[in-house]
Amino acid sequence: MSRSNRFVIIIILLFFIVVPSLRGKEMPGRAPIWELKGPHATIYLAGSVHLLREKDLPIPTGFDEVYELADEVIFELDIADMMNPATMQRIREAGLLPEGETIADHFDEKTVSAIHSYLKGLGVPANALDRMKPGTLYLSLTSMTATKQGAKAELGLEIQFHRKARDEEKPTRGLETIDYQMSLFHQIQTETIQRLINEMIDEKEDSPEALDRVIAAWKSGDPKQIEEIIVAELAEEEEIKNLLLVQRNKNWIPPIEKALGGQKNVMFLVGAAHLAGDDSVIELLQRKGYNPLQRSKSVIAP
Repeated sequence: MSRSNRFVIIIILLFFIVVPSLRGKEMPGRAPIWELKGPHATIYLAGSVHLLREKDLPIPTGFDEVYELADEVIFELDIADMMNPATMQRIREAGLLPEGETIADHFDEKTVSAIHSYLKGLGVPANALDRMKPGTLYLSLTSMTATKQGAKAELGLEIQFHRKARDEEKPTRGLETIDYQMSLFHQIQTETIQRLINEMIDEKEDSPEALDRVIAAWKSGDPKQIEEIIVAELAEEEEIKNLLLVQRNKNWIPPIEKALGGQKNVMFLVGAAHLAGDDSVIELLQRKGYNPLQRSKSVIAP
């Protein structure tokens, strides 16, 4: 499996804008969920996958267990706001190039031609993304790659648990705004985006295998596997790792500490890559003297 397609899948798992089936089997080990106790509250740090396929279901039972124990669920984004048509329209507009500009003003001719051919292969008009800023275009292409493989946001953990919380009137909120998340992609150098797009398109046939391995690592619950399969890929792209992972992990420590000092049990549901490896949320909390413990055995529901 190519490095570039693993990287594409990791980008999909880190953001929303996106194994052999284990159905019917018990899976020994732990879900990627950590528990941290405060004076009056318990915090659950749960590692999610934002998009899943039908064959990836059901999810480990540990997620339902901590959801039931939580008084509030905090996602990376406010899911209700993310799904608001007005929000999506604003984000679409923010992702467009200035009037009169197209991707041909930012990418070389070979890249533009490759993008057009890739889109036509997906049954999309060749020039459908021509007005997008480079970062937004890359995120759109990775999302299309996931969709082609059957991965859907509505099957991902965030949408599943947001719907459940909404139906049960359990409070939810987000750590970040979607405007902030999108702004990160606009900070990545255009040369980097162009290279990643070409690598993704050149090796597109490897993507299903990449997604299989990443989801298998997540389902294992083993932080070492998650680090080796997911986080290690980002280490080869230092600019992107710092923007999308390291700095965001640091930003999340104060709200986690605030919740820890509160009165309510809180479930933080964030991308699994944020909870494994150096500079992870778990590592940063340990450096501050906290002792988050991974929860005990969890299985795949029949």
